[in-house]
Amino acid sequence: MTEAYAQLVAEGYFEARSGSATRVRARTSGSVRGGAREGGDRWTPRYDLLPGVPDLRAFPRKRWADMVRAATTELTWDELGYPDAAGLPRLRRQLAAYLARGRGARVEPGQLVLCAGTLDAVMRLCRGLRAAGHTHVAVEDPGWTQLRLTVAAAGLTPVAIPVDEHGLRVGLLAPGVRPAELAPP
Repeated sequence: MTEAYAQLVAEGYFEARSGSATRVRARTSGSVRGGAREGGDRWTPRYDLLPGVPDLRAFPRKRWADMVRAATTELTWDELGYPDAAGLPRLRRQLAAYLARGRGARVEPGQLVLCAGTLDAVMRLCRGLRAAGHTHVAVEDPGWTQLRLTVAAAGLTPVAIPVDEHGLRVGLLAPGVRPAELAPP
């Protein structure tokens, strides 16, 4: 394992500093060609391994722009204003129909909530937990830093729970986090 980390550091994918955790090296400005230095002082790796950041180099921008243009021509004036917090009703109807047709799910449009991404969904869940009286949320350790920061930004205390080869060690939840049904109202 140590050799694998050393190789990833040597190839520029990871950063290793004495007294700190080994981290995925952040991408810098400049183009990426085979992991060479171009347009910047720092070496840029060929692959960006940061979580939550997709590789957008092959994104079909023209097709996307055409679809956005087509979709916005069909919007009503009401739909151009502030949207329903759960998402556009027409989109939720379309998704409910797709889930019934493609996945056999029985779901009503009113049961769907559309989020802007993972952290938006986590923030919404944490706000609901906080409103229900919860004060702590278990997070994987090691885990995604942005998740921990989002839990804290929602006013909850993230409780780091170690992971093993099967994921979060559920047996360790008792000392710092109680199951939802036992939490104070």
